[in-house]
Amino acid sequence: MSVLRDAVAVRLSAQRLIMLTNPGDETAAALDETRFEAAVTDAQASFKRHTGITFDATNAIHIELGINGVLCKLFRYAGSDSDGDGRSYCKRWGEGLAKLVRVMPRTNATQVQTADDP
Repeated sequence: MSVLRDAVAVRLSAQRLIMLTNPGDETAAALDETRFEAAVTDAQASFKRHTGITFDATNAIHIELGINGVLCKLFRYAGSDSDGDGRSYCKRWGEGLAKLVRVMPRTNATQVQTADDP
């Protein structure tokens, strides 16, 4: 289990997680651990791909953003990321990632930096 997985689990009711990890199965009584872990892994990978920053489970901002990412992934797996709660989680996820993106300086200058003369 991971810190991000646990952070999601404490914020949602068990029944809500069961419904999200078993889309379309209204009789499901247990959490689909495989789907849940896949959402956590995918959210962490997307975090790295979009921001260039490795997800840090000790950083409260990363955790908050990661929770939205996991929930967005679960809604996407269920095909309901474009309406209601799914859209809300995915929107917060995308906006949060955009804020963390680091702008890397780029130049094509040929100037070489040298030490200052005394």
